[in-house]
Amino acid sequence: MRLTRMIRLAACVLVGVVLLSGASSAATLKALIVDGQNNHNWKGTTPLIKDILVGTGLYEVEVATAPARGKPMDDFAPEWSKYKVIVSNYNGANWPEATRKAFVEYMANGGGLVIIHAADNSFGKWTEYNEMIGLGGWGGRNEKSGPWVYMKDGKWIRDESKGSGGAHGRQTPYVVTTREPGHPVMKGLPAGWLHCADELYCRLRGPAKNMTVLASSFSDKKTGGSGREEPVLMAIDYGKGRVFHTVLGHGPAQHKCVGFIVTLQRGTEWAATGKVTQTAVPSDFPTADKASLREKDLGKDPKAGAKADAGAAGATAGPIDFAAMAGYKAGETRVAFTNCEEQLRGCSPAKLAKIEAGLLKVLQDPKATFDAKQYVCRLLRRCGSDASVPVLASMLADEKLAHMARYALTHLPGEKAGAALRDNLAAAKGGMLASAIDSVARRGDRKAVGAIAKIAAGADQALASAAIAALGRIAGPEATKTLAGLKPAKANVRVWADAYLKAADSLAAAGQTDQAKPIYQHMYTSGPEAMSRVAGLGGLARLGGDQAVPILLGALKDVNLDIQRAAGKFMMAMPGEAASKALAGSLDGLSPSAQMLVISALTSRGHKSVAPAIVKYASAGDESVRVAAIGALGRLGDAGCVGALAKQLAVGGETASTVRASLTGLADKAAGSAMVKLLSSDLPAASKAQLIEVLIARREVGAMNAFLTAAADTDGGIARAAIKAVGILGGDGEMPKLIAMLLAEADGGKRNELAQAINSIAARSENSDAVGAMVIAAIAKADAAARPSLVSVLPRIGGDKALAVARQQLKSSDAETRKAAIRALSDWPSAAPADDLLAIAKTGSGAEAILAIRGCVTLLGKRDNPEPAKAVAKLAEAMKLAKRTEEKRAILGVLQNVPCEQALKLAESFATDEALARESTLAANKIRAAMKNPRRGGRRKR
Repeated sequence: MRLTRMIRLAACVLVGVVLLSGASSAATLKALIVDGQNNHNWKGTTPLIKDILVGTGLYEVEVATAPARGKPMDDFAPEWSKYKVIVSNYNGANWPEATRKAFVEYMANGGGLVIIHAADNSFGKWTEYNEMIGLGGWGGRNEKSGPWVYMKDGKWIRDESKGSGGAHGRQTPYVVTTREPGHPVMKGLPAGWLHCADELYCRLRGPAKNMTVLASSFSDKKTGGSGREEPVLMAIDYGKGRVFHTVLGHGPAQHKCVGFIVTLQRGTEWAATGKVTQTAVPSDFPTADKASLREKDLGKDPKAGAKADAGAAGATAGPIDFAAMAGYKAGETRVAFTNCEEQLRGCSPAKLAKIEAGLLKVLQDPKATFDAKQYVCRLLRRCGSDASVPVLASMLADEKLAHMARYALTHLPGEKAGAALRDNLAAAKGGMLASAIDSVARRGDRKAVGAIAKIAAGADQALASAAIAALGRIAGPEATKTLAGLKPAKANVRVWADAYLKAADSLAAAGQTDQAKPIYQHMYTSGPEAMSRVAGLGGLARLGGDQAVPILLGALKDVNLDIQRAAGKFMMAMPGEAASKALAGSLDGLSPSAQMLVISALTSRGHKSVAPAIVKYASAGDESVRVAAIGALGRLGDAGCVGALAKQLAVGGETASTVRASLTGLADKAAGSAMVKLLSSDLPAASKAQLIEVLIARREVGAMNAFLTAAADTDGGIARAAIKAVGILGGDGEMPKLIAMLLAEADGGKRNELAQAINSIAARSENSDAVGAMVIAAIAKADAAARPSLVSVLPRIGGDKALAVARQQLKSSDAETRKAAIRALSDWPSAAPADDLLAIAKTGSGAEAILAIRGCVTLLGKRDNPEPAKAVAKLAEAMKLAKRTEEKRAILGVLQNVPCEQALKLAESFATDEALARESTLAANKIRAAMKNPRRGGRRKR
C-alpha cells in the first residue's frame, strides 16, 4: 500500500452523512475492505467483493491493504469510524495494538463487520476478535478458545471436548440449508440451495456468544469432512455492533456463486444497518440441485429481479409506469424502476429527456412516497440534466429528502447543478451543511472554495473539519493557498495535514512540481505528527528522483523509527538507475541499521550495476548487514561475486545459509564455472562441501569431472558431497567410474555412499541392460568387502539376469553377502523372490531367517499384488515360520493390502492370541472395509 493512501485512511474526517430511515439510499453506506495478507488469493477476491457490493448501488467501497507479511505494520491504522461496515478479507499478522483497540471500540459502539472465509483464521489469540466472529479456525485455537458448534438431531451442540479448531475436506459442491428463515439476511431464500465446489470449514471453535446460525451444511466424511452439520452463515452481536460471518468463498471461482453473492450483499447491509432492503430473490439464485454462477457484473441480477416480481417477464420492453413508481414502498415490486433502468441504457437524447420529465413529475407528485422519491433521485443521477436542477434544489431544505437530492445533483453535469449546491452551502446548517460541503468537494468545485474557506476558519470544529477535508479534495491553487494560511484547531490538525498533502498530490499530478515540493518539504520537516512527516518525505522522493537521495539518507538518521522505515520504503520506489548508484555510493557513511535498509532497497530496485559496491559488505562485521548484502548479491550479482560469497560459507549460521541461497540463485550462467574452479582452490574443506551442495541445487551437470575428482578427496565431507552429486546429476557414463571406485574403496561407509550413487543412476537409466551388465560383471570380480554393496544395486536393475545373480549370492560363504542378497530380494520390484525368501526362513537361522521373513512380508503385502489369495497362502506359511511377535504383527498389518476371504480368515484366527488380539481385530476390520469398497481399500482396482 502506498503510504500516502495509508495516511488518508488514518486521517480523513468522517463527513456528516446521516442515513435516512426506511430503505437504504444508493451509495450511502461506506464500506472498507481490509486485505494485504491471506493464505488465500486476496488479490483475486478483493476486486470481486468490491464488485459484488458496488453492484447493489448501496455502497461506496474503499480498500485498506496492510503491509505484506514480514513488513512493519506500525503505520497500518485505518480510521474505522469513517465506515458503516468493515469487510475482512484478511488472514495474517497481528495489527498494531492501537489499531486493534480502535477496532474494538468501533465495534462496541455500533460498527459493522463481515468475515469472509479465511478471515476467521486470523488473530487466534485476540479475545475480542474471537467474540466478534463467534467461531474461528486454526491460529492456535483449541478447547480453551471455546466449544465446537454443530447440529445433532436438530439441535445445536456446544461440544467442549479437547481438540484443535479448524479443518476442511476436499472442495466439493454442498447444499446450504437455511436455519433462520425469518432473519433479514435469509428472508425469502430457499430452504436449501446448492453452493458451487468450495471448502466447507468444519470443527470451528470459539466463544459462540450472542451468535445465531443462519445456515448450515453437512460436512461429509467421504470428502474428508467432520460428518456433522456445520455452521456456514452466522450473525453475531458484539456490543452495539453486528457481525455477518460466512465460511463460503475460498477463491475467485467461489465468489461468483450467486448464493455467496446474495448472502454477502444482504449480510453486509445487515451488519452495516441492522436491516436488509435487498429483499428480492435474484432470478439466477441456485436451486437445491443446481448451483449458479455469474461471470460478470457480479453484484447485479441479470434479469433485474424479474423472478421475484410476479408477472414481470418481458416488462422491460413495455412503457414505463410512472404512476406505479409514485406508489412504491420498500420491499414491494420494483418492476417500474427496473423497466426504467433497462430503457435508460443506450437510449436516444430525446427519449432520455422524456424519461427525465416523467421522473420529475414523480418527484413533484404530492402523493409520491418517500421510498419512491429516494429511488427516483437514484435514477436521475444517471439521466438528469439542467432540467432536473430546480426540482432537486427545492428538495435540499427537506431533511429527509436532502441527502438523495444532493446525491443526484452531485453527479449531474453542468454549471447549474454546481451553482445549486454552492447556494446550499449558505442555507444548510449542522449535519446538512456537512453533507453540502461533501457534495461540492466531490464535484471538485473550485468556485466553492471561498465559501468553504470561511467554514474551515469557523468556530464549529466538526464543520471546520469537513471543510478542511473538502479543500484538500478540491485542491487547485486557491484551495491550496487557503490551506497554507489556515491555523486549525488542535482537534483538526491531522485533517488539515492530510488535506494539505492531498492538495500537494494534486499539484504534482498536474505537473506543478515547483508548487508541490515546498508543501512536501514543509510537511516533512514540520509536520504535526510522524505520519504527515512520512507523507511529506514520500512526496519529496517521488518528485526528486536521484536528487532526493541525500534527503532520504538524512531520514535514515532520524530519531523516529517510522521515518527511518519510510525512507527505506521510498528508496525502493524511486525511479531510475542513477538513484540506485547514488544510494550504493552512500553506504560507507551510514550506520549498520541504515546500511541494511539501503541494501534492502537496492535489492528491490534490481539494478545489477550496484553489485560491486555491495560486495565488500558481504564480509561486514555486523551480521545483519552481512546477511542483507549476501542476499542482495544473490539477486544482483554475477560470476564475479562468487569468490567473495564462497568465503563466507565458513562463517556458518545464517550467513552460510544465505550464501548457499544466493549462490544457488545467481542467474549468471558463468557462476557455475566459477564455483567449480573454487573446488581446486584453498577454500576450507567444509566450504567446498557446501559449494558442491550448491552446484547440485543449480543442476550444474557440467561439473561432473570436478565431482568425480572430489569424490576421491581425502576429506570425508568433500568426498561424500561429491559422490552424492554424481548420484543425483550423473548418468550411465559415470557408472564405470563409480563401480571402479567402489571396487577399490577400503572404507565401508564410503562404499555404501558409492553404492547409493550407483543405485540412483541405475533407477533412472534408460539402458538398464547395459547398466545391469556392468554391475553383474563387477559382482563377479568383487572381493567379499565390496560385493554386498554391489548386490544392493540389483533391485534397481531388475529382470531375470539380475534376479539370478541375487539368488546365486544366497549361496555365498560370506555372511554379509548373503544378508545383502536377502535384502536385495526383499526390495525386488515384483513378488517373484517370495518363495526364495520363504525357503531361507525355513532353513536359515538367526538374523538371516528374520530378514527373510520380513522381506517375504514386504513383497507379498504390496497393494498391487495381482493374486491376493496366493499371497495370503504364503503369508500364512510365513506366519507359521515366524518366531517373534514383531514379525507376526507385521504379517497381520499387511493383510489389508490383499483383501479377500482368505485374508479375513487368517486375521480372525489370531483373535484369541493375547499378544496379537488387537492387531487381529484391526486387520479384520480393515479387510472387511476394503472388500466392501475396493477403490478405497487396500488393493487398487485394476
